[in-house]
Amino acid sequence: MADSNNVTSRRGKLVAGIYKMYFSDVKLYFLKYTHDEMRAEDMTQDLFVKLMNYEDMIVEETAKSFVFTIARRMVVDDVRHCEFVRRAISGYVQAMDGKRFWQDSETLECRQIMDMEQKLLAVLPNKMAQVYRMTRFDGLSADELSAELGISKRTVEYHLFVSRREIRSKLKAAMSL
Repeated sequence: MADSNNVTSRRGKLVAGIYKMYFSDVKLYFLKYTHDEMRAEDMTQDLFVKLMNYEDMIVEETAKSFVFTIARRMVVDDVRHCEFVRRAISGYVQAMDGKRFWQDSETLECRQIMDMEQKLLAVLPNKMAQVYRMTRFDGLSADELSAELGISKRTVEYHLFVSRREIRSKLKAAMSL
């Protein structure tokens, strides 16, 4: 049993070392893709959480390529997801205009996703949900929200980070069913 704990400890240290070594490089990689500091940091954190699931497969000599392979796949997944959301929103708007370019099932999916997002917002703390709504639906920046709500920009960023993470994870979980 002690040997098992020792291996786990070494693996944990390896992941921690990889985190320290490549965090800024990975964040920069995602920043070049997203052009959004907060989103790049979210994606970077998600990558290192995923990396913990693969810690048995990590070899120190190939860790950098392994990390950037995961990063590249995350970007591809994000592009696919953004395209899906873009099509869903476009289909929803077209359906609202009475135009029928989409099949009924795709329009239904769009409505279900939007309904689910609203339900998830309803269970978030009020200020957090308000910040999310104003960013997502009104297109306000963190600076604008800070001024309008009378809270610090850092608080706005915290609310956005937590609310986006919660909604994203619950939507992903629901979509994977």
